[in-house]
Amino acid sequence: MSNQGFYRTAKQVFSSTKSNEHTANLIAESLINSTTRPLQIAESLISKVNPCITHHVLSNPRIPSSSCLRFFEFLRTNQSITPQKPDLESHIVIILRLFGARKFAEAKNILSAAVADENLRSPFSEVASLVSESCAEPTVKIKFFDMLFRVYADNGQFDEGLEVFEYMVNNKFEIDERSCMVYLVALKKCNRFGSLYDFFQKMVECNVMITVYSMTLVMDGLCKRKEVETARKLMHDLVGKGVKPNTYTFNTLIDAYVKKSNHEGVKDILATMEKAGVNFNVATYTLRINWQAKYFGIENAVKVFKEMSEKGVEADVHVYTLMISLYCKKGDIKTAFALFDELVEKGVEPNAHTYNSLIYGVCKMGNMDAAKVLLIEMQSKGINLNRVIFNTLMDGYCKQGMIDEALKLQAIMEKKGFDPDVYVYTMIANCLCKLNRHEEAKKELFSMVEKGVAPNVYSYTTLIDIYSKEGNLVEATRTLHEMEKNGEKPSVVTYNALIHGYCRNGRMKEANELRRKLEVKGLLPDSYTYTSLVQGECIAGDIDEALKLFQEMQMKNINPDVITYTALISGLSKEGRSEEAFELYDEMKEAGVTPDDTAAFDLIDIGRWHVSYAMAWRESITFLQKLLRIKLRQRREVLGYCKLLGQKNHTPTFYSQSEVHHPVAMWHVKDEIAPAILLVVDFGGWYRLDTKTSNDSSSDSMIHHTQVSLLKDVIVPYTHLLPRLHLSENRKRPTVLYFKGAKHRHRGGLIHEKLWDLLIDELRVIMEEGFPNATGKEQSIKGMRSSQFCLHPAGDTPTSCRLFDAVRSLCIPVIVSDNVELPFEGMVDYSEFSVFVAVSDALKPDWLVSHLRSYSREQKDRFRRNMATVQPVFQYDNGHPGGVCLIPPGGAVNHIWRKVHQKLPLIREAITRERRKPQGVLVPLRRHCI
Repeated sequence: MSNQGFYRTAKQVFSSTKSNEHTANLIAESLINSTTRPLQIAESLISKVNPCITHHVLSNPRIPSSSCLRFFEFLRTNQSITPQKPDLESHIVIILRLFGARKFAEAKNILSAAVADENLRSPFSEVASLVSESCAEPTVKIKFFDMLFRVYADNGQFDEGLEVFEYMVNNKFEIDERSCMVYLVALKKCNRFGSLYDFFQKMVECNVMITVYSMTLVMDGLCKRKEVETARKLMHDLVGKGVKPNTYTFNTLIDAYVKKSNHEGVKDILATMEKAGVNFNVATYTLRINWQAKYFGIENAVKVFKEMSEKGVEADVHVYTLMISLYCKKGDIKTAFALFDELVEKGVEPNAHTYNSLIYGVCKMGNMDAAKVLLIEMQSKGINLNRVIFNTLMDGYCKQGMIDEALKLQAIMEKKGFDPDVYVYTMIANCLCKLNRHEEAKKELFSMVEKGVAPNVYSYTTLIDIYSKEGNLVEATRTLHEMEKNGEKPSVVTYNALIHGYCRNGRMKEANELRRKLEVKGLLPDSYTYTSLVQGECIAGDIDEALKLFQEMQMKNINPDVITYTALISGLSKEGRSEEAFELYDEMKEAGVTPDDTAAFDLIDIGRWHVSYAMAWRESITFLQKLLRIKLRQRREVLGYCKLLGQKNHTPTFYSQSEVHHPVAMWHVKDEIAPAILLVVDFGGWYRLDTKTSNDSSSDSMIHHTQVSLLKDVIVPYTHLLPRLHLSENRKRPTVLYFKGAKHRHRGGLIHEKLWDLLIDELRVIMEEGFPNATGKEQSIKGMRSSQFCLHPAGDTPTSCRLFDAVRSLCIPVIVSDNVELPFEGMVDYSEFSVFVAVSDALKPDWLVSHLRSYSREQKDRFRRNMATVQPVFQYDNGHPGGVCLIPPGGAVNHIWRKVHQKLPLIREAITRERRKPQGVLVPLRRHCI
């Protein structure tokens, strides 16, 4: 450059500098003289502002720091007026000015904004250089770098923060342990546990003061990485340097050892605490209670809870909630509520977790009304519902089969902003599946996918189970392949669902192939797998193969359950292999498996339920001994029991509905069957005359009412004729009252004609005469499903199959019969879904329909809900091909056997009473058992 050019450039720079200084001085004068807000600075000066002028103004010691801050904020927030925002140097200058004025909060706000601003982000070396140029006082510089260290930590800029730390170490600046704590906490929040431990080691190496708080923080980070022994060694090393661990330090190790199931470690830490004189706090006891409950039982947890009280440590809401939760899981609701009352009396406020524990407990017990009460109380205290509580309640409803309530709750959940997750959808679908509402279950799962919720292994398994139960094995297999394609690994339960489907449909080849595939994938067949295969082979008639599977199961130490034994006993009984069936029955009891009614009574063939009439007399007696659990010492007693159930020197006999289908059936063998346990639909009509001797009015030609007794006999349901209507399928019912049957009957059925004449012209009442043929069946389906109430007057007998068809159709039964005896009373409360009317009231003009119209919609809806829950109770069919397999556990057959079981003690008592009567004294025939 020529001399002339150099001088021209120097002149321009000098002139610009002079101009900047002049403008800065004018702005400074305005700031010094200005005491009002907003700033009063001429626009002509503001338009000239640049970084150099800003730096001059902020560095002017004559301007108060508060005015400098106002000027800085003015420039920073009014970009439309000023050509440029303050640069990094200006930020550093104002921060240092604020430090000098001890305005640390304002300084930190500006520094945080600068660190977060991408336009101001610069290497730390540049920041350090600017600070050194702008500040000569060491104490101010130390404070600046200490604050910068914290701000970098708060903003997650850990590498830059580490540079600041090392700069301070290298320049022998004093490092505040509290700032290091801020850095450690930030690392922990970001789950950077490796960096946490490394930085702590630097602190130790650089002789930064270590406190129990920083030590405990780092130990907690190590424990979260499951490096418990490293954490313990760190504590040991620092104890040697004078750092004393506190209760929180020890609690950290206890928590980690509990999670690792290291019981010796827990005991060792507890002993160390006692040796060091460190008292247990409420958190220590909470950890101990949880540890004892998880591994050693609730009784030990209770002991710790009592010790806590004895030591004077006040329980907080967390301890109470833990104890309440433990009692609820155990099923001890009474003690759980007692603790809840104690909590409230002590002034401890229950939280959402406390209420959720109680709600879980009552839901587990099936008391959904109590759950509603708790829900109302909880909300009255201002505790909002959360997702966990919604899920707990829905799970409770689903387990009780109250699917409509669960669906209502799901709708409320969505309205409150809680989108159902895959757990909720799968839970609802599972419940619908168990209620045999397969289409609705599939719709729920398809809806889940449409709403963007990805199915998991449980939802896929549920869908496969539904398809398998429907017999749609093609779709079940396709779903399994789709599941694998989408990265969800099928579980044993998944394979079991499809295996069970194949077995139900007799496709044992595919079932066994799927079992081999399960094993190839590293999964182990469980009890359910083998039970399904055993059932399948029994259905297919290959009992020997079923026995091989049973033996293989035992060789692999897989314990058969009651269903496995029952399936095999059923198969053996069907094949007439009674000796093996009895041996298996004995084995089941010796294995500690409690036989259910099905297992016991599969040993006797009753109609379709596998009675073997070829069973030998000795086997029959042996069975009775087992069934009645009586030690019979004399043959006379044995024969007495056999006579109780039938005839001497014959197989013990039950007369079932298949044999005594109607109460007037088998009257001609009245004397032979009277001492048996009779399975009859009711007691009406046991006085019909023999048609061959109808002119003879002698009592010998009748079956006397005294020859049947509620003491020994069991009333069973009629077989229904109509298909089941599910509650979800219920539609509008325009008809008030419906009846279909014969107008003219005799004896008790004379009421038919009288009611017919009274009701035939009533509005919205339908009285149809018909018979149970195909046409009559379709008319009954339509009539019962469109009517609110169905009339059931006494016919030849006090009841009829019409009653059970009404239940299947969710048509509220109106029972007009003064002498009715109903099936399973004591197990089923008919008043919860039926209307009982005295004959005298029903025959009053205009009375019956008026009475029925008085029922509210809510009452009728409640009747129908209750009716839906008892529909399975009156069902004989098990849904399996040919009816060969396990009977429904909640169906009619099992209820019949439970009733029989209830009768046995009464029969034994009657026999004992009859034997001790003096010779020549008669026992009333109503008590006649032998």
